Amino acid sequence: MSELESTQSRDHLLQEISALRQQVADLKIVQTDLELLQEVTTEHSDDVLAELEHKNQLIRKIFGRYLTDEVVTTLLDSPAALKLGGERCMVSILVADLRGFTALSEYLSAEDVIKVLNWYLGHMTDVITRYDGIINDLTGDGLMVLFGAPTVRNDDAQRAVTCAIAMQLAMDTVNLKLDEWGLPRLQMGIGINTGEAVVGNIGSEKHTKYSAIGKQVNLAYRIESYTVGGQVLISGQTLELVKPLVIVDERIQIIPKGLSQPITVFSLKGIRDDDALVLPHEEQLLRRLPVPVFVQFVLLDGKQMSGKVWPGQIIKLSSRGAELSLQSSDNRMPPLVPMSDLKLNLFLGDRAYSPEIALANVDLANPQHRSDDIYAKVLHKDELSHTVFIYFTTIRPAEADYLKKRYEALGRDQQKVN
Repeated sequence: MSELESTQSRDHLLQEISALRQQVADLKIVQTDLELLQEVTTEHSDDVLAELEHKNQLIRKIFGRYLTDEVVTTLLDSPAALKLGGERCMVSILVADLRGFTALSEYLSAEDVIKVLNWYLGHMTDVITRYDGIINDLTGDGLMVLFGAPTVRNDDAQRAVTCAIAMQLAMDTVNLKLDEWGLPRLQMGIGINTGEAVVGNIGSEKHTKYSAIGKQVNLAYRIESYTVGGQVLISGQTLELVKPLVIVDERIQIIPKGLSQPITVFSLKGIRDDDALVLPHEEQLLRRLPVPVFVQFVLLDGKQMSGKVWPGQIIKLSSRGAELSLQSSDNRMPPLVPMSDLKLNLFLGDRAYSPEIALANVDLANPQHRSDDIYAKVLHKDELSHTVFIYFTTIRPAEADYLKKRYEALGRDQQKVN
């Protein structure tokens, strides 16, 4: 190779090396830009994630007061969960309602009504949360709780009945506070049914509610309507799933609205092998009145009165009920069956409700001799003697005080005789 060619080759190589150095420099600039972009992107991503988490926490805080954490989590984790519609699933439905609270609230101030409801619902919510129930509906003094949606578990029915017993026991704490406030005590009835329901988002794009619908939900409400205060009634479907767990106190035949044939429901006493989850037994010792108390009553269909007014006499009293003798001037007996609901009024000769009353003092035409409305449920009927045993479900303080004094006076008289 000539000297000229060698020089040209060296110059070309130097040019190549210079070009490579420039490319390396350019790549370093690109690398620096990429590293800066990555840093900015990472910081921005962290900000976005932090903002998203903040928004999710805010959603939980706001909607957690109206929906359970479980439902809120489902909505946040799955956008599809926000769509309207539902799916069929097996659920246990618990329905609870305060006995006679509507009548009670008529003479309480609005402030007292809200105070009582908040105190009651606060305690019930704590119990329901402990057993992982989903509060699906909260209307006034009523609750509907789901076990089995949106998450299905093997012990849904078992948790439902255990929760119901715990709720009834928690009413003692609720009532102790009401005693302090000088307000009437509350009683709650609970009905439970298990079956297939459609569960999901119901409503419109503007207003959606996570809920359960179907005939099994309706039946749970019907069963609850047959309860008296302090009672838990469950359906046969629920009993089949919890039979080894529960103590059954009584079998009751009912014909719920919408059904042509009677069904059997079961009154629960408690949970087996757990003394802390057993309902107290309230003995209904009937004491005969030396002088009967005149009453007039009407039958109720739901919250509607039947229209016909029937006469009767209270001939025996217990701490929470009475034996009612039926009578009619035309020899027709009222169509009473066990679990019938009544609205009745006492007729008393002395508005001070003195125990020493006489039939001669009672003027049935005088409204001053008539008590305020008392609500009761028929528990038993004796066809031979034309008597029924009724359980007072709603009774105002004045009437409750009168009947309590009469009952206690009978007890003292009996002790003197003995």
